[in-house]
Amino acid sequence: SPTTSFTLTPRILRRDYGDEDFDATEEFLDMRFDRRWQSSRFRFRGQYSSELVRTAERVDPDFDIEDPTEIPDDASGRVGIRDERERIDVRPWYTYDISNEATLGFRLQYTDVSYEEKLAGLLNDYTNLRGNIDFSRQWSQRNTVLFGVTYRTYEAEGSDAVSGYGVSGGIERLLSEKSTLRIMAGLENTETADGESEVDPVGEITHLRQLETTRLLAQYWHVVSGGGSGNLSTRHIININFTRDLTERVS
Repeated sequence: SPTTSFTLTPRILRRDYGDEDFDATEEFLDMRFDRRWQSSRFRFRGQYSSELVRTAERVDPDFDIEDPTEIPDDASGRVGIRDERERIDVRPWYTYDISNEATLGFRLQYTDVSYEEKLAGLLNDYTNLRGNIDFSRQWSQRNTVLFGVTYRTYEAEGSDAVSGYGVSGGIERLLSEKSTLRIMAGLENTETADGESEVDPVGEITHLRQLETTRLLAQYWHVVSGGGSGNLSTRHIININFTRDLTERVS
């Protein structure tokens, strides 16, 4: 309808090298749901994948990125070993326009990963739950002030749960009608069950440029994220994404 959209996309990826240690058939299922009201919006993203660790433990986002927050950051970095994993990721969002200048948002992300073989010290089944409260206020015609609070719970098989919380703030500046720059900085505290805690700086620099037929995303992340390594880790992530429309239907 004019206010609601739904997409369900199955994908199959076959890699054939003539060597069973490398050959793989990987399955994916992506779901998107969007609903808009006069002053609010709800979005849901769901993803299921069954893939090889050799490739799955590297971030592999879709080509056409609608929102940089949809890019996954969970990975253990294990690519030199062979194992299969199943990954379920669900992300509901709700945003509400408090006024013409201010918006309040709620985000939740739940990730559940299980491996076919348990490789001690290398790959561990895990769950990662993360919630965000975001507030933005348009300060001027070009500048929007951003503020966020986050909470997470990460638990790997055979290990105690790790909890964390953080705060961040920043600015989003409209450089031109087609170009936007977003800068965020903050701190995230993580605490283990035995009381040990650690505070890490987190941040983001994102540049989005959208012309008539091309879209460019350039992004740097410094984040605390969970993966199959069995614990939380601090990562430096760079994403560069370029899309060009060849026709109205082909890109």
